[in-house]
Amino acid sequence: MSELIAEISKLSVAHRIELVQAILRTIALETSEDETLTQAQITAIETRAAELASGLVKTVSWEDIQSKLPERYGLEN
Repeated sequence: MSELIAEISKLSVAHRIELVQAILRTIALETSEDETLTQAQITAIETRAAELASGLVKTVSWEDIQSKLPERYGLEN
């Protein structure tokens, strides 16, 4: 599995997003009707993926989010 991840990591971000979308489509085809995504959910995922691939939006690391959660929600560290 680690060899596969290493190969996938060589792809551009846009190609990795396309790969994830393709994998999700194969999963959707194999799951029951109760477990599949709605068309609205698929559209939202594809729209967000396209925004990421185009650079229109930027990601935020989990570390950044995690460090800001206590202040945002009045929690103690």
